[in-house]
Amino acid sequence: MNNMKKFYITIIMTILPILVFSQGENDNWYFGQNAGVNFTGSTPVALTNSQMYAEEAAGTASDASGKLLFYTNGVDIYDRQHQLMQNGTNIGGGLSTQQLAIVKNPANPKQYYVFTAAEIDNPNTYLAYSIVDMDLGNIGGNGHPLGIVLPSSKRIPILNSVGHKMNTEAVTVVMHSDYNSFWIVIPYGNNLYSYRLSTTGFNPVPVVSNLGLSSPLDGSKYFGIKASPKTEMFKPFSNYLSINMWMPGNNYMNKVYSFENSTGQITNHFSLNIDTSKSYVSEFSSYGKILYLGQDKIYAINMDTSVSFPVFNQIFSGASGVFFYGMQRNKYDNIYLNNFGSNYLSKINNPDTYGGNSVNVNAVNLNGKYTYLGLPQPLFWSWAGVTECVMDLALQTPETHADHTYSVNDYIITSGNYSTDVSNQSIIMKANNFIRLMPNTHIKAGSNFLAKIAPCEILGEEMKQRSAVNSDQKISLNLDLRDNIVDNNLIKIYPNPVSDLLNIKSNLKIDKVEVYDISGKKINIILNDNKIDVKKFPTGSYIINIEIKEGKITKKFIKK
Repeated sequence: MNNMKKFYITIIMTILPILVFSQGENDNWYFGQNAGVNFTGSTPVALTNSQMYAEEAAGTASDASGKLLFYTNGVDIYDRQHQLMQNGTNIGGGLSTQQLAIVKNPANPKQYYVFTAAEIDNPNTYLAYSIVDMDLGNIGGNGHPLGIVLPSSKRIPILNSVGHKMNTEAVTVVMHSDYNSFWIVIPYGNNLYSYRLSTTGFNPVPVVSNLGLSSPLDGSKYFGIKASPKTEMFKPFSNYLSINMWMPGNNYMNKVYSFENSTGQITNHFSLNIDTSKSYVSEFSSYGKILYLGQDKIYAINMDTSVSFPVFNQIFSGASGVFFYGMQRNKYDNIYLNNFGSNYLSKINNPDTYGGNSVNVNAVNLNGKYTYLGLPQPLFWSWAGVTECVMDLALQTPETHADHTYSVNDYIITSGNYSTDVSNQSIIMKANNFIRLMPNTHIKAGSNFLAKIAPCEILGEEMKQRSAVNSDQKISLNLDLRDNIVDNNLIKIYPNPVSDLLNIKSNLKIDKVEVYDISGKKINIILNDNKIDVKKFPTGSYIINIEIKEGKITKKFIKK
């Protein structure tokens, strides 16, 4: 470079939480009993080509244009031709686990990490991850590979801070503040473990936060965790975390924490303890403004942190045979629920408007397919959401702009005959990774030139707003949504799985028993001496509702 008038190189560190699952990568959902939905247009369309039975956890990966890549129930992976993927069997511990997560490898856009949780009733199962490579595997009908689970990266255990495997159904993903890596977030025991997934791979050493439970739980008690989208700029933390758990003697409990995505840790800015009779899973609206939870009843909780007491609203009061087990926000921030065994997907109307919500039980016809106990968490990938900035830029011809800012997600390279020739020219270059001025680049006298390592322009203002928030804000709230508190240990059912007689063991008087099959149809039964004859039941999973004076208990059993 010769005769340069002004030349600056600066490095700027910024913090910005971005949750990214809003493009074609999440156009398709496969879940339940061969059920599926496509969200390409404004009206969801049922997919009937699934070959998968997903009892609880489910996940789907599509490419940026919305074309299906693969889907999984946490045990097996199916390719885009709806066949078992090469080396795609037995990637996880079992069907009866609530969650899994899929993340595109930040270092390789053709690879996907699949994080599978454990079955809480099976101590031999554990959290693990496998890597799918879409550049490899059998060749499909279009001449391109169908993908393969890498043999060297199949069901790799995720260990806690003392080197033990973890038996929990709960796992989710939060975008790191660098918007190019992720936190894999897992509650276990009395801790929250955050593992960094970046361009250098999966870091097995977690960042640990204490969950602050008065009676520490073992990992088997956690069956769901959800992270909100990034919060609005007036909050001093990046995300909310909602953790669903079951506590002996206290039925269900939900705890909400504030989380900072630059550190991977829980902060002390906000906490909400919710006691609830039933809440299998939960979900946040956009920006984390509203938290939804429940099972036979659905509640909306206003997450406005300016109030000193929880504000909530019951938006669904219950209906015969309706039990919501899955709740998930899609790419358009619409929130869907699955009513166990229904051939409809349910939906929350107006999910972003507190006080204007309701539940449409029969929102999406699944064309003869059935829901079960879970819905897919989104596929996560880096760089999305920053639509004003391109990925990279190569400048090779003389600059024509008089006053211009180049802002890219990755890098800028100048080569060939790039030069600044215009008198009083002002050129700014911003790139997150690097800016390289190759030989024959000429920054000439009469021009002002600034090159700096920084995210694209739209990120800077948001970072300034968040850093100006009062970080001393501390709010701790409690909310009791319980009707009749019933300890699940008061009633036991056995054997499970069962072939002939299902026994109900309890020292309390049983007032009523109802059994529903996978389709939601009520099964006629005869309760005789706290026993139910199931010999003629078709093989499959069932829900049993047992009512006692103190309330109602719902359990699941399998007829083999």
